[in-house]
Amino acid sequence: MKKTLVLGIGALLLFTGCGSNKVVCTQTTEEDGKKMKLQVTANMKDNKVSTVDATIKFEDDTTASQYCGLMQLFNSFAEDESKKIDVKCSGKNITIKNYESVLNSSDSENKITGLTKDEFIQKMTSEDENVKCK
Repeated sequence: MKKTLVLGIGALLLFTGCGSNKVVCTQTTEEDGKKMKLQVTANMKDNKVSTVDATIKFEDDTTASQYCGLMQLFNSFAEDESKKIDVKCSGKNITIKNYESVLNSSDSENKITGLTKDEFIQKMTSEDENVKCK
């Protein structure tokens, strides 16, 4: 389960696609016969990434519930409110509003906010050829 969570969170980095003010990258992965679709949405302001949200969609409620439980457990160990994950669990879906905080992207090498659309797409697709951005 821990391996799955680490892979899931890592894979979330890889997703986004394009709207007028956002880019969304997606990837579908399968582990132990269970599929999940990971999606990361970069919201753009002044042609730069301003916020990053993520959604994980699972095939079954049980797996989604297990992931949700792990994220809630993480929140119980957070040092303060600013370290907590803004997570919403709903059936087979998990939505993370402050996704960049999950990534601990305070160092400039991993920072997502402030990137241009092209830089964001490059960052998301450089680690996995199965990631599709629009």
